[in-house]
Amino acid sequence: MIPEALPACFDDRLTPRQIFASHPFPPVRPVSNHVQNGLLLTKEWHALYDRGLVTVTPDYEVRVSQRIRDTWNNGHRYYRYDRNPLRLPGNPAQRPSREALDWHASKWREAS
Repeated sequence: MIPEALPACFDDRLTPRQIFASHPFPPVRPVSNHVQNGLLLTKEWHALYDRGLVTVTPDYEVRVSQRIRDTWNNGHRYYRYDRNPLRLPGNPAQRPSREALDWHASKWREAS
């Protein structure tokens, strides 16, 4: 269950039914199923994130891979989010872990 008080990471017009938790670290243990190992994304962004086509840097900056354009000659609507700041919860304890984001971003850099 996603707390309604947490904002969706990219778009503030979404309702709780439209967003899903995505995990920088794979949720393989109970300790990894934690709010700081999560980003609230739509299904579409969740799929891009899991495939390494989108990431978030430890400085909370959204990055969109050029592979979308290079592979499919597409993705125009995603690139407007590239290098934008992530929307963060006001409570720092509910923000994604910089360590987890760095882990995912390093995998993204390797694939880009």
